[in-house]
Amino acid sequence: MNERLNDLYQRYLENACSEEELQELRSFVTNPAYERELAALLDETWDNLNATEASTESTKDMHLLYRRIVTTPQRKQLRRKWWPYMAAASIACLLVIAGFYVYFLGVHSSQPVAVRQQLVNDVAPGGSKATLKLADGSTIDIERVEDGRVKSKSGLEVVKQQGQLIFSPSITGEADTGYNQIMTPNGGQYQVKLPDGTQVWLNAASSLRFPAVFSGSERKVELTGEAYFEVAKNKDQPFRVNVNQTSTIEVLGTHFNVMAYPNEHTINTTLLEGSIKVSHGKRSSFVSPGQQVRIDKTGIQVVNADLEEAVAWKNGLFQFSSTDLRTIMHQMERWYNVEVHYTSDVSNKKLTGLISRNTNLSNVLRMLELAGSVHFQIDGTKIMVSP
Repeated sequence: MNERLNDLYQRYLENACSEEELQELRSFVTNPAYERELAALLDETWDNLNATEASTESTKDMHLLYRRIVTTPQRKQLRRKWWPYMAAASIACLLVIAGFYVYFLGVHSSQPVAVRQQLVNDVAPGGSKATLKLADGSTIDIERVEDGRVKSKSGLEVVKQQGQLIFSPSITGEADTGYNQIMTPNGGQYQVKLPDGTQVWLNAASSLRFPAVFSGSERKVELTGEAYFEVAKNKDQPFRVNVNQTSTIEVLGTHFNVMAYPNEHTINTTLLEGSIKVSHGKRSSFVSPGQQVRIDKTGIQVVNADLEEAVAWKNGLFQFSSTDLRTIMHQMERWYNVEVHYTSDVSNKKLTGLISRNTNLSNVLRMLELAGSVHFQIDGTKIMVSP
């Protein structure tokens, strides 16, 4: 056992790590060489918890609380009786992000489970893939382009830089008034910096259409699929997102996520920062941070949101909270570019859990099997689901 790793781990459980020590612990967690030692430490922690007061209900409560400490694991105001459970869970989450462990709660399992076996048939996770369609009609497969200048034309510069496309008005030449479009396939995602400085993260099977130069009284883009926006502030030029040609989001500068896939029952707009107005037909709603607007056939509904779950995909995670299995499998289809078929009805199955998106499909399916009474078979790009 590495003495430094063990010391940092124990200090973490005691809520005594400094920021520097926390970063050092994370460096151990993300190093595959320490997988076995991390697994042993985590198993020991869970054994100790189960030997004391870690009842089933406590474990469920811990799962609801652990997500709050993933980003700020050193919160001093936490009550002492919860700290052991929350510390263990946040360590589990670090292991999830590293790709070594997954954490799922369900009918049959409420403990972290090490993923060690791979199915013979397997599918790798998605990655940075996108196609760019320029106003002149030309298309570019971004995955095949090296970092550097992608396109330079009248009024527009396009640069690829570490998994991101950066659009900026050219110093020379007349402004291009045409529209560009970036499209991600199933199994792809991409980050874009728009000409006004707005940052956009596109999830799989999504499309964003936007002008080469934002001119006039507004900045207007068109979205299908899912995207996370960090809008550059400009009070004189509001930012508007036209979603599926059915609804509009108006904003001056803010952070929000839009999920608008055709095969989902609702269009969900989740606000993290700032304020937005969502319009659908003749109805509109103003939204505050921490809220989500849901649009379906019956109209608009504003509810309190689980912010971490809404943007988990952007942070490299699948995150579910009493989510029905079909919705979960929609995410699998988009990220792994597979087709899901069902041999019987699974509408009553709901699961809660967290797992890295940077893992093979077999790992995810195995955890779903452990979490509920369901079985999977991979046949090429087809997934068969049965009780």
